[in-house]
Amino acid sequence: MPRNPEHRFESMTQQAVEYQRPWRNGNTRNYEFYDGVQWSADDLLVLEDRGQHPTVINMCRAQIDMIAAIQIESAADMIMVGRAQGDEDQAGDFTALLRQVEDESRFRFHRNLAFMDGLKGGVGWMHVGVKDKKVWVRRRPWQEILWDPYSVGPVMEDAAFQARQYWMDREMAMKQWPNKKSELEELDTDDYGPHQDDFDSQEKDVQSALANKPMITLANNGRRIRITEHWYREDDGDIHRVVYAGPIFLEGSEDGKNLSPFDNKDIYPFIPFVAFRDRHGNPMGVIAFIISLQELLNKVNSKYLHTLSSYTAIFEEGSIDNIDELRHQLAQPDSAIRVNDGALRDKRITIEKQASELVHLRDMIQLYIQMIQRVTGVNDSLLGFGSTNARSALQESARSAQGTAMQTSIMDHFGLTNQRISEVMISLIGQFYSEETQARILGTDGQTEFRQFNDMQQTAMIDEFGNFLGEGTPRQKSIKDILRFDVIFKRVTPFTSIREHQLAMIVEVVKAGVLPPQVAGPLIVENLDLPNKEPILQALSEFYAAAAGGGTPGQAAPPM
Repeated sequence: MPRNPEHRFESMTQQAVEYQRPWRNGNTRNYEFYDGVQWSADDLLVLEDRGQHPTVINMCRAQIDMIAAIQIESAADMIMVGRAQGDEDQAGDFTALLRQVEDESRFRFHRNLAFMDGLKGGVGWMHVGVKDKKVWVRRRPWQEILWDPYSVGPVMEDAAFQARQYWMDREMAMKQWPNKKSELEELDTDDYGPHQDDFDSQEKDVQSALANKPMITLANNGRRIRITEHWYREDDGDIHRVVYAGPIFLEGSEDGKNLSPFDNKDIYPFIPFVAFRDRHGNPMGVIAFIISLQELLNKVNSKYLHTLSSYTAIFEEGSIDNIDELRHQLAQPDSAIRVNDGALRDKRITIEKQASELVHLRDMIQLYIQMIQRVTGVNDSLLGFGSTNARSALQESARSAQGTAMQTSIMDHFGLTNQRISEVMISLIGQFYSEETQARILGTDGQTEFRQFNDMQQTAMIDEFGNFLGEGTPRQKSIKDILRFDVIFKRVTPFTSIREHQLAMIVEVVKAGVLPPQVAGPLIVENLDLPNKEPILQALSEFYAAAAGGGTPGQAAPPM
């Protein structure tokens, strides 16, 4: 009998469990299809009775992998762009620091894993946190996260709560929360609530496989315990945090003021990538759209191979002595069939192959493959194959672009997830990073370049024509200013060098109209990878000097 939740936080997660139960149970099937486990138990029994082989043409994996490759290859990087004149250098420094944190935490690797989760089952989760004053990013399995079923935000920023439930070794938990050691020692697995291990997961699979093995102790005999990290909004609108294992509160309490460890009180550390949502608000992945077609494809292909290797025998009563022996011999490549005397002469037995059905089955296989490609947008052109009815490279390019365009919604959601992760990371960098922090970036010449923070940054006064008027008031380049720095998060094509960073930011500033052309032009040229930039810079200088003096470009300015 399920018991009542011990406290209000467990009651919140129970709401999510009950609402999401059908979706979670079905989502496991999507992952099975990606792995090639695509035949139901009932269908396997039917095939065994017929003597058919359960073949699998795994189009699900091919489609998901290609969509992921397209999106990941073209995924935009995030840069910070200042809104006011003179902010571009400081924004560039913070962008450099953000890029370093991404590299140190292997952000792209974990983000791509979460993206694959979203394509398969509809949602993939990223977890942003801090340890030893270092920001880290990790992908979390979708089975671990529970969220407010009323949330409708694209990255669930409007959720009333988010919770992560994971398993931990009991000894490790007692070391992490030594003041709760005695309570953890007495914790029983029955204290975990009514939804313990409802859903398939790696933890459950391992426990099921090894629970009865000698020399191995698992949750069944008390070694591992389930921890819940619960983030929620209180009436004050701020996000709070509490950690518990069943009825035991490891951090915070049921009625206490459970503060968030973050200065920014509007941050959830769990950030989802949601590919699509169904009419009930539950996540949907690409496999959900093609799973029925995949089943039909497998069944038709199994029937095709069975028909290809079998024959049909039509005979009159008394033509043969043993029907089972005839069936066995028809399935052999070197069959020897004995019939009664006169049966062949009188045409009382006929052995034939179903050629017309083979053609029909082959056409159906091709049809289902084409239908799967049309649903996902991953056509032959994207897969690197020439389309049968494409007569030119231009047509191939158009088909490839059309296939990619079908994934626009996925691309938009992926970009929004990237932006939210960058916002959270920058906020945590501003709160936790020390004053001695340096950003290390690989320069265009292969050398490592450094950006120092918390030092004084010299500013300059420039008139509307770009002329230098003198030194301005120095400004401290403090990491803590990130939380107050007025910036725009802008998506740009991926880049790796510091010069590419600078050029992208300068272009955005120019587009915003912050820098006058006299300043922007030389800055852009300076950051281009051109072998001979001096003549270009000299020509620009003469042009703007002539324009400022009222003369003709290329001529000296008239005397004042």
